[in-house]
Amino acid sequence: MVRRGMNPTLPHHGFTLIELIVSMALVGVIAAVSFSILFFGQTVFGQGQEIGDLQADTQVCLEVVSSEIRNAGYLSFALPTGADASQYNVIFVDADQILKIRKIGQPTVPLTDTVLTASGSQPFSVTASGGASVLRTSLSLSSGSRVHSMVQDTRLNNIKGAVPAGTSPVLYYRAASGTTWGLVLATLSVDTPLP
Repeated sequence: MVRRGMNPTLPHHGFTLIELIVSMALVGVIAAVSFSILFFGQTVFGQGQEIGDLQADTQVCLEVVSSEIRNAGYLSFALPTGADASQYNVIFVDADQILKIRKIGQPTVPLTDTVLTASGSQPFSVTASGGASVLRTSLSLSSGSRVHSMVQDTRLNNIKGAVPAGTSPVLYYRAASGTTWGLVLATLSVDTPLP
């Protein structure tokens, strides 16, 4: 008497326990490798996006400063004695290390929500180059563990003959009128209250 399933001439159906264990192990290894590649890709993408955002923030800040200052008729690191601060545009680094701008008659607006690093807390300096005045803006913005630094020189079209006078976290300026104003430079300490 031959039992059912024991006949060697009949094909048998199903998998043995060893075959199932080996196939499950292979699926587990493939899944682990796939997930590690996926998580690595997500991490790299996130870091790349963070770096791109930081670079874009830095570039936007530099462009705004440059476009605001390029045709200024008056520029100073300090408010003139007895002057009314509300009559001047100002770009400054606030106590939270955020670069902000306030135009005459308008509220203060942050140029970015990204924090400047300690080396970027005195971003403005003015030099003379070939008879023209040049504003150098040096920004170092940080986000998490990332830091991005950029420097931009802006030729001051209406201000001539500037002498280097250190660096400052504040720029007071006015738009150019019919005449060319002189450049007034003074150095502010980091502890000077900002507008």
